[in-house]
Amino acid sequence: TRDAFADALPAAQSALAAKIRRTDMGELARRLPVDGTPKLLDEAAEPPRFRPARPRDNTFMVNVDREVRDPDARAAIRGVQPACVRFANGSGCCISPRGVILTAGHVVGNLGLKMPLVFPDGSSYVARCTAFSAHLDLAVLEIDGVDNLPYAPISPVVPQVGTWVCAIGQPGSSTPSGSATGYGAFHVSTGHIRGFKGALLGVQSLGGLKHDAWTYWGHSGCPLFNSRGEIVAMHNSWDSTTAMRHGVTYEGIVYFLGKAKVDYAMSE
Repeated sequence: TRDAFADALPAAQSALAAKIRRTDMGELARRLPVDGTPKLLDEAAEPPRFRPARPRDNTFMVNVDREVRDPDARAAIRGVQPACVRFANGSGCCISPRGVILTAGHVVGNLGLKMPLVFPDGSSYVARCTAFSAHLDLAVLEIDGVDNLPYAPISPVVPQVGTWVCAIGQPGSSTPSGSATGYGAFHVSTGHIRGFKGALLGVQSLGGLKHDAWTYWGHSGCPLFNSRGEIVAMHNSWDSTTAMRHGVTYEGIVYFLGKAKVDYAMSE
């Protein structure tokens, strides 16, 4: 896939093509912008904090209207959909107007890493990982110098088996083998919490919360909202033996954010 991408570049970008072929696959995934522009960040340069978007409406809101039937729940999810974000390799959600992004630990990988992300309206930023837990598979990234971004609150109420949930995530544009998927961004699916496994604060590589909202590769880190538009868990994995979707527990999220002293919004 890397070589095919390099081969597709015009002759005028031969230097860039050679650089791509020399770049480690993991590093390449982190450095390619989320909008697909064939341009690598210079090794010695600081990545831009903000890349202005072309003014446009949030065209992905139609996904909410198509999938969420209940009018009250639909209104609540419409209110928080603008806070969902897309990484090149996963999903996330802004949980503070000051640009605090919650995602899965395995989407980020390391404390201090800088990653580009994009919101549904097309605005894009670079955020830095400021809190990380491999044990709970959680990470927080922060965008510097912002104070009015769309955000979603954490629920003040612990979810239960049967709680309705809505996932807004980012299906990968290709399969692990490199085949195009044709899936669209900011995909919306709904389901219910089906149960829990293990300790609520135990290892979350296979999340301790079970749910059945449909997900694809690339959904890791996406929020699971309740019918009030509050985050009650975060999708991070699926069990290949049962096809059950899993997420990091509510308790894990609240514990992680509290221990890291993260500034986030919670509903009253």
